[in-house]
Amino acid sequence: IDGLRLRVQIDADGRSNLPQLASDEPALKSTEEKHPLPVIIKHVAVNNVRVSRQNELTGQTVNLLVDSFTQDASNESSLALQGNGSLQGRSWELAADASGFNSLRTGLDMSAQFRGSLGDLRLSGDYRLPNLQELQILSLNAQLSGPIPDRIAALSPVLEPEEPAQLDLRISDIEPGLALNLSVELSQISLRVSGDIADPRNSDAFELAVMMNAASLPRLAQALGLGDAPDVPLALTGNILRRSEHIELRELLFEAGDHSAKADVTLPKFPGTDGAKISFTAQGPDFSLYQKLFGRRVTLQEPYTISATISSGEAGAEHMDSQLRIGAHTLAVSGLLDSYPSYAGSKLRFDLHSPSLAAIAANAEVDIPDTPIVMSGDLSVSDEAVITVNTIDVQAMDSSAQLSGQLSSFPDFDQADLKL
Repeated sequence: IDGLRLRVQIDADGRSNLPQLASDEPALKSTEEKHPLPVIIKHVAVNNVRVSRQNELTGQTVNLLVDSFTQDASNESSLALQGNGSLQGRSWELAADASGFNSLRTGLDMSAQFRGSLGDLRLSGDYRLPNLQELQILSLNAQLSGPIPDRIAALSPVLEPEEPAQLDLRISDIEPGLALNLSVELSQISLRVSGDIADPRNSDAFELAVMMNAASLPRLAQALGLGDAPDVPLALTGNILRRSEHIELRELLFEAGDHSAKADVTLPKFPGTDGAKISFTAQGPDFSLYQKLFGRRVTLQEPYTISATISSGEAGAEHMDSQLRIGAHTLAVSGLLDSYPSYAGSKLRFDLHSPSLAAIAANAEVDIPDTPIVMSGDLSVSDEAVITVNTIDVQAMDSSAQLSGQLSSFPDFDQADLKL
């Protein structure tokens, strides 16, 4: 192919200037097994080709120039690719030496060495996969370094056009599974992930260590679709382990400026809480950080502490003890959790003290008259998943009340028999 000029245009209604190519006759369904590579082209040469694509719907334009591109498969055991040109005014190059079409057809003994560039952004690496059906024996090395092009930077708020980036990915075959090492360095964020994956086809057997540092919490929050946040650095470290239903979060530490949270979690039968062991603590100077992140009205600009523990108790039940303090607002919940998912046999007690009911209700987007409130109560769950409100005492608006009864059809709560 020499001297091709191709212009693709999409108008404001999404219509293309290229005709829709379709057969007049419906395709006949074949019962024969399709070959993975029914046609092999052993030699390709492309020179002096220009492709432009203009999208009036999005206002984007793509301009690709192929000065030269060649593919050679002179024998069945090798495949060579080489090319150069420009994309959006940036020069590009590509070169690869790979196993031949026989490997691609059979999925056996696949390998390649590759390198490429787009402007000053450079990619290089190699891989080897003896059997496509056994991804756990993959070996892969890939390195990417250089400034981030504008189009790629526009994909995420954590990326800056032309900022330096470096990525290093290494995957090696171990017994059993794969060893993973990933390193990402950007001007705004750095990420390290390392560990073992037993079977890459499934996500139920792995052990990974994670470390992330971000220079700006607001930019990361924007990338995650969250709300506003103070402009403070963020750090996250921890270890994640999964073995089928067994999940562990070990030494998980989150820090954002003067805010911090620590967690150690063991869930032997995820997502259930049977046999769970959980330790969680958090503290900070201003609870409104979380109200802003999750798009709630700012009503609690006060220091806070949170603590929660779940441990195995008697007769297989788990004992829970938790406390939340935000300024003068306090909530304590304790008791037994049993028999996930119905939680039959569970018994809980809670105590709430707050100088402002309106400040608490605003988190649920509810407007009510402001008043101090004190609440305490005991709840239990029967074998039929019926929640029994043994007693709840409420003091608010210079009045007192007592609530008791039952809530059935957990978790819908569409049936209730309560007495006030």
